[in-house]
Amino acid sequence: MRSMKGKPWFRGAITLALVGAVAGGLMLAPVNAAHSDGHVKRLIKQVSGVYAAADDAGGFVPTGIATVAELNVPAGRYAIFGKATIHDPGAIDTQCLLVAGNHRDEGWATVPENTAEVEARATLNLQTAHRFRGGGTIRLRCDDGGDADDIEDIKIMAIRQPILRNSLSDVPFRPVASPEDA
Repeated sequence: MRSMKGKPWFRGAITLALVGAVAGGLMLAPVNAAHSDGHVKRLIKQVSGVYAAADDAGGFVPTGIATVAELNVPAGRYAIFGKATIHDPGAIDTQCLLVAGNHRDEGWATVPENTAEVEARATLNLQTAHRFRGGGTIRLRCDDGGDADDIEDIKIMAIRQPILRNSLSDVPFRPVASPEDA
């Protein structure tokens, strides 16, 4: 018996058979739509979600770096955001870190001593991204630098997505000239 693999019509027949099989499978999908829909919803629930923790009342910023808020999350890839408002009747010199595994963002709230008898206030907004292979804890850690600052409106939010890439930008940093430089 001769082989048909080298014949152009044979390759066309195989392609037609594959297209027919795929089309047939697609046409059968609506028959079992209830099962498929439930499966898709479960899959979306497993790979996406928003997790949040808040402490609006707050308290004192610790002297020495320490955790002021934390959020436990299940395994997954997250875009993570943290926020805190620092205030003090005098000067502010507070450092905060948003820490998720080996990724972190650091911010400083620095307001010099004021003489206008107005309370100094500063808001820190931090963000990072991290993949937790198992469940994990996201922490907001702060240090008041010995100033006895207060902290309030503390928020941590983690948005889980199926695809998340955390890499350096390909765009080089170019400082924007200020009007004074012109």
